[in-house]
Amino acid sequence: MLFSDRCIRSGIRIPSAGVMVMRVRSKDEIKIDFGPDACDRIVTITRGGEAKTVTLPIRL
Repeated sequence: MLFSDRCIRSGIRIPSAGVMVMRVRSKDEIKIDFGPDACDRIVTITRGGEAKTVTLPIRL
């Protein structure tokens, strides 16, 4: 995952690029795709072959 200084300075404190993969015992893998190098809060979450694009809140 990539954290960009320019994004952090603009108030976006989530990764600006990359993919996070989470695995929980006996559950489907969850992928959170932060997309290409962009200063936005839009991510694509994929689980069990289904994907949903969401905008994360400013404060997590």
